[in-house]
Amino acid sequence: PELTHDGAIILLDFPALELNETGILAQMIFKYLWMRSTQRREISSQTRPVFLWADECQYFLSSFDMEFQSTARSSRTATVLMTQNLPSFYGRIGGQRPEHVTNAMMGNLKTKIFHNNQDATTNQWASEMIGKTSVWRSSYGENSGYTINVTEGQSYGTSHTDSRGESRSHGSTWSTSPNGSSSGISDTHGTNDGRSFGRSETYNTGNSEGMSKGSNRGKQEQREFAVEPHRFGADLKTGGPDHRNLVTGVVVLSGRKFAANGQHWMAVDFPQ
Repeated sequence: PELTHDGAIILLDFPALELNETGILAQMIFKYLWMRSTQRREISSQTRPVFLWADECQYFLSSFDMEFQSTARSSRTATVLMTQNLPSFYGRIGGQRPEHVTNAMMGNLKTKIFHNNQDATTNQWASEMIGKTSVWRSSYGENSGYTINVTEGQSYGTSHTDSRGESRSHGSTWSTSPNGSSSGISDTHGTNDGRSFGRSETYNTGNSEGMSKGSNRGKQEQREFAVEPHRFGADLKTGGPDHRNLVTGVVVLSGRKFAANGQHWMAVDFPQ
C-alpha cells in the first residue's frame, strides 16, 4: 500500500461478479491496510496527496471507513465513493443502527454529487441535506352567494251583531166642564228588530332577492426544499441520445458557493 505514497496507482482488478466473496474480501483487506498505512505516515507540506477511488463502494465498506474519513483530510487523502443509494450502505455496514455510521461517514465527505435516482430514502436525504429556501406563494380566493326570501300571509275575520228592541206606551185622559164631560184613552205599542253581519278577508305575499360577491388576493412566505425529492428522479438527465449524451448531477459544496448562482449547490450537466 505504501507505494501510493510515492506516486504509484494501484488498481485492484477482482470483479465481484466473477470472484464473488473471495474478490470482495481481498479488496476489503487491501483497502483496510492502505487506510491504516495512510493514517500513520508523517505529514508535512511536502507530503504527497493520495486518493481512494471506489466504484460500487458498498461492496467494500466497513465500519472503519467512518473512522478513516474523520481524519482523511489531515492525512492529505481524497476519497471518491460511488454507489447506487444509501440503503445499500445500510445493508453492508450492518449492526443495529447502520444509518448512524453511514450519516457520520457521509458528513465527512465534503463534496457530494447526486444523479438521477429512484430511491425515495436517498432522495429525501439529499433534499434535507441541501436544505430549504424561502419561497413566496401567491393566493387568490373568490366567493359569491345568492339568496331568495319569500313571505306569504293570510288573515281572515268575521263579525256578527244582532240587536232587538221593543217599546210600548199606554195612556188615558179624562176631563169635566160645566157644560159637560169628556173622556179618552190612548194606547201605543211598537217594536223594532235589527241585525247586522260582516266579514273581512285579507291576503298578502312578498319576496326579496339578494346577491353577494367578493374576492381576495395575498402572498405568503413558505419554507420549501431547495431541491424537492421528486426532482432527483424526474428532472435529472440520464445521458444517451435522448439527452444529447448529457448526465445531470446536483453538486453540493461544503463551505463554498458557486459563482454562477450564489448557492452552495447547483445542477450541472456532465458529458458522457
